Amino acid sequence: MNLFITPHPPIILSEIGKGEEEKAGKTIAGMKKIAKAISAIKPKTIALITPHGNVFRDALCINTEVALKGDFGNFGYSNLSYEFSGSDKAKTICDELNKIGITCVELNNKTADQYNVSTKIDHGALVPLYFIMQEYTDFDLVHINMGFLSKTQLYNSGKIISDILGEENVLIASGDLSHRLTRSAPSGYDELGKVYDKLIVNAIKNKSYKDILDFDDKMLDRAGQCAQKPLEMLVGSLEDYET
Repeated sequence: MNLFITPHPPIILSEIGKGEEEKAGKTIAGMKKIAKAISAIKPKTIALITPHGNVFRDALCINTEVALKGDFGNFGYSNLSYEFSGSDKAKTICDELNKIGITCVELNNKTADQYNVSTKIDHGALVPLYFIMQEYTDFDLVHINMGFLSKTQLYNSGKIISDILGEENVLIASGDLSHRLTRSAPSGYDELGKVYDKLIVNAIKNKSYKDILDFDDKMLDRAGQCAQKPLEMLVGSLEDYET
């Protein structure tokens, strides 16, 4: 399995940043590097886990529409719109999750009306896809919204997703680390923000991925992050792979 972790701040898009994105040069360079790596893999399917959009308290949500669409209208740029081919693996994943007791909402036009939600792809997915599309476009997309499930459920869902995707495809966990690193941060400052970020970096650097499952819930809340649950799913996807 080809696994990647990406952030998703819309400001790193040149059309939105309008020069401000230059302050995040290292982030942009990393996104471009990931895009080139995915282009070299040439996956038939890219599955992407996002912490935004249709997030349910008690369920995952997977879009099973034939065509998946999204734009940056929430940020004032509805002209930045994209369309992707859906994958038949989306329904397979959803069905298998429900079979093992992990509730998964199969998102389509009918269920979107039922839950009063949108079928649009959120920015947590669109930002990494923006960079990928500059290098590679010949893929089907599985769009997965994480849910507020237990760590065990998220871990086990990652295992299912990995098994169905297969070794030749790509799984991306999209999530930002702490939003509370500076006194001027919109979410405010918390000293545990830097602690959380360092723990994540060390777990990945040392390949001690399961450490990510052991983080204290109070710290996760104080860190003001949106990466944790996608990462818990990603850790589960590593279950049967050497790292």
